[in-house]
Amino acid sequence: MRKKLTDFKSLDADIERQFEETQIVAELVKAAVKENAVNAQSQEAYFEKYEALTKRYETRLRNWSVCKTSVLSAVRKIKRWRFTYEL
Repeated sequence: MRKKLTDFKSLDADIERQFEETQIVAELVKAAVKENAVNAQSQEAYFEKYEALTKRYETRLRNWSVCKTSVLSAVRKIKRWRFTYEL
């Protein structure tokens, strides 16, 4: 039972995956900004692409935050449980 409560491998994997996805999208945003600065292009098309990428980034960032919060919440519960039963 204790092992099941303290096994965060799947949550850690989710956190890592979400973090990596966040970093990938951040690089895509940087590349889009750089491309806009270097190449002449429709600003309307650029803003559409930029807005889509930033929305994607914010979603990934929010998902990463939720995963991290889940782990922290579980750790707090375990600490409370241990404290309660060690008294």
